Amino acid sequence: MNVPQNTTRPPSVSRNRSESLGRRPRIVTDMANTVLDVLFPPRCVFCAAELCSPCPSICLCEVCKSKLAPVLGITCRRCGAPRPAYLTQREDCVNCRGQRLCYACLMALGWYRDELRDAVLRMKYPGGESLSTVMGRLAADRLFDRIETFSPNLVVPVPMRWTRRLIRGTNSPDILAATMGQRCRIEYQVDLLKWRRKVKKQSRLSPQKRVANVRGALRVSRGYILRGARILLIDDVMTTGATSNEAAKMLLSAGADAVAVTVVARALSGQ
Repeated sequence: MNVPQNTTRPPSVSRNRSESLGRRPRIVTDMANTVLDVLFPPRCVFCAAELCSPCPSICLCEVCKSKLAPVLGITCRRCGAPRPAYLTQREDCVNCRGQRLCYACLMALGWYRDELRDAVLRMKYPGGESLSTVMGRLAADRLFDRIETFSPNLVVPVPMRWTRRLIRGTNSPDILAATMGQRCRIEYQVDLLKWRRKVKKQSRLSPQKRVANVRGALRVSRGYILRGARILLIDDVMTTGATSNEAAKMLLSAGADAVAVTVVARALSGQ
């Protein structure tokens, strides 16, 4: 897999550099964190409850963790939908059978409802950046075994058109991709995928029209050679999967070996 020279440096480089600074700066940092914890006790970024653990890497209380990352039960490996236990030997399910999916598998932290739906909506707007970071860490930890099984060597977010980014002021998939890349020690690229043209808002269209709406609307940025890449494609929520499937299609056509999709929330059938 070849990428431009100005590509983001792998997280391992900066990590090794910090480790070479020696013990004294680390002690100073620990002391500073202790003072900050006393003056400003860490709080859950979702419900604002005070946290017992000092300097937690995931600033969520245990109640919110259980609600935002629940046990999903048996899901289809291919599309992530719930499935009966007697179908566990099949790769597909009634939800995706017969569909041409360009991504190898879908990994979701939870269903797009209740508290997780609220979290995704908060992540989409300014002020939700810290929540996006925390959700990226939570997803990386909870889905780590499945991510490791896929063995990705590149993390890429589903892009947002510049006009929509300008209006919103933030893009949660970018933050999720950077956070998960750092957490899993995988190189990440936030500008690899681009929109060719303006598309209608997917949430306002029927499932059939969503596929047509994004067909041919994405491209891989110039200068990237993806030969040998196994890509983890990141988004905040998946409904029909039309956008993720089109993105995976473009990545494969550019030379990627395989694409897996990871989302914070997956919509259930009928949502």
